[in-house]
Amino acid sequence: DVYKRQVSTQSTWGIIITRRVNLAFKEERKYNVNDLINITKRLRAPNGCPWDREQTHRSIRQNFIEEVYEAAEAIDKEDNELLKEELGDVLLQVVFHACLAKEEGAFCFDDVVDGICKKLIVCLLYTSPSPRDSCASRMPSSACKKKKKKK
Repeated sequence: DVYKRQVSTQSTWGIIITRRVNLAFKEERKYNVNDLINITKRLRAPNGCPWDREQTHRSIRQNFIEEVYEAAEAIDKEDNELLKEELGDVLLQVVFHACLAKEEGAFCFDDVVDGICKKLIVCLLYTSPSPRDSCASRMPSSACKKKKKKK
């Protein structure tokens, strides 16, 4: 089945117009981050969703903040199913912002991934963990960030 999304928009005269948007994606057993990126691109395409096309970094800023808080709440509740859902919502925000940035010619999702990988590698080099260190002690800390910025 091809996914369709019902979209309602309000015209300049205050009339609500509802139409179905064909996203041309088939249902799969399991999706990956590339599917999410492609769905986001489709939503922002000229024949995609008018609401998604209108969004800017600033217009969805509050959505991003709310999703992060909801993920933190799931952690506080120790609810892994809820955490999985909320992390998906946070990931959508990251992908959506990266899609906006790519459209602006600023950067893309791969650049975001590249940046965090490089940051983690630099921090691992600074911390030189011994086999007894926990992985948590090797996560980027404020001290590591300061050292990297001085470089």
